[in-house]
Amino acid sequence: MNQDQKTIFSYSGPGLLLTVLCLALLAAALLCAFFSPQEAPPAPVPFDSIDESADGAVYLDVIGISDAMYPNASGRYYYLVEDSYHLFAIACMTQEEYESLEAQRLYWNNPESAEEAAHLTGVSLPIPESVRDSVVTLFEMDAESFDNNFGTRCFFTRAPETGGGRSAVWTVFAVLFLLGFLGTLLLWLYRFFGAWSAVSRLEEDGRLAQAVDELLGPQTALVRGDRLRLGEGFAFGWRCGLAAAWEDVIWCYGRSVKLFGQTLALMLVIATADGKSHALFFSPGERKALRLVAQELSEHNQAMLLGNSAANRAAWKKACR
Repeated sequence: MNQDQKTIFSYSGPGLLLTVLCLALLAAALLCAFFSPQEAPPAPVPFDSIDESADGAVYLDVIGISDAMYPNASGRYYYLVEDSYHLFAIACMTQEEYESLEAQRLYWNNPESAEEAAHLTGVSLPIPESVRDSVVTLFEMDAESFDNNFGTRCFFTRAPETGGGRSAVWTVFAVLFLLGFLGTLLLWLYRFFGAWSAVSRLEEDGRLAQAVDELLGPQTALVRGDRLRLGEGFAFGWRCGLAAAWEDVIWCYGRSVKLFGQTLALMLVIATADGKSHALFFSPGERKALRLVAQELSEHNQAMLLGNSAANRAAWKKACR
């Protein structure tokens, strides 16, 4: 990109601030998506054999454990256990876990031996009907007695989690930043290609150097705090891609930007012969100011079409061919 092209881009192109914002939003989206901290795992709560709403990690301090009562399909076995409060429950664990509970096995078979609590962590699950039927048959008890002694939930051992799951908050932030990035990227591309198209057309016409001189010239009028620069031969728009000879400024019209029926902003759309449209924004209460700027444009190019109509749109498209 030569110096004349850079000069046009420095005024009409996307600008450094929008570029930095675009990159910052992308970086924030990636940071939230891939480098967010993990939630701490929930602390285990005491096992309750009758809590039907039980969910998450639980713990059980076991002082006694029986021989295997019933096999589990995953290679585990069901056992009767006695906790530190001398309450009974059904637990499901691996053979290795069972063999590690030597003191608890001894206490179950000999209550005179010393109590030693083993702290186990796991989850609470419904007692399978097959296990329930096996215990009821083995001890010749009825269903009510079973429920009174063992409840409806069994303790299923599981190693404590070392890390929690990803926080949903960071996913929400990642999505929001990504949406912000995509919106900003579209705006950046809109401004970039608008400015590139304008520069290319000026170069094809051999008028790029003349346009740069007028952009920087002292005789060029600054409109709306330098949002527009209007010279004798060219019109320039700040950060909207507009850099065109007056004869290439084909059409101009105003429109509202609305959300849920509420006007958020007004914009003056300037359509040029390269097929691009360029928007100059106004606040909702600046309708008169918008009309005055449109009138000022028409004074520089009396052939310019005014107003948003199907006929003017068709004429602009025809002029772009």
